[in-house]
Amino acid sequence: MIHARIAIAMFASTALPAMAVDMEKIAPGREINTTAGLDIASAYIFRGMTVNKNPVLQPTLKLQSGGLTIGAWGNQALDAEETEVEQEVDAFASFDIPLEAVTLSLGYTEYIYPDSELDNDQEIMAKISLPTLLNPSLAAYHGVGGGILDSNYYELGLKQEVFAQSGVSGTLGGTLAYLDRKEGEDGLSHLTLSAAAAYKILAASVNYVVETDEDVNDLEEQEQLFVTTGASYTF
Repeated sequence: MIHARIAIAMFASTALPAMAVDMEKIAPGREINTTAGLDIASAYIFRGMTVNKNPVLQPTLKLQSGGLTIGAWGNQALDAEETEVEQEVDAFASFDIPLEAVTLSLGYTEYIYPDSELDNDQEIMAKISLPTLLNPSLAAYHGVGGGILDSNYYELGLKQEVFAQSGVSGTLGGTLAYLDRKEGEDGLSHLTLSAAAAYKILAASVNYVVETDEDVNDLEEQEQLFVTTGASYTF
């Protein structure tokens, strides 16, 4: 419980000032939806790389109006190892543009590390999604500041709902990633396979990271399986 209070306080004090935006001016006359959530994960794995090997708390807060989304996401390690980052807060904004056959999303994320001496990372994003069978998507991320400056990350995703009955739904998905970084080997980074289930405000998922090229991302000393469970509510 103490860790939960620390995570929520850290999240609110760091992220909420960055979200102090007058949504009515950005999207006048549109309905504004607010979503708040909290997940517990067995480990924090980001783009195939293990950030925290032990359980973490991950709160989320976002506002949506029309195609505009702004929000923040946090990570609080419950038992950080000596070389790990204990806290992270990501502030993000994105805008969806419906085109004739696809949806184009443009976005920006700033990765903040409150308890470390690491510089903030900044990243821009462009993503194309096709609302059809398997819901294919292709996203490109470009680092514009911090330790990811001039690095590129590409991700091809597939996701399909496999059942929905009595309020319970199940989804299978996968993402294949390509890493093009400023230093180090470029190539296919990893494949992530996921199975998720949801009931009303509750959700859980099982995720497994598959190594595709050990010269790009060697997973031998990293976590590859992680489980998340949590709840979110939109009002």
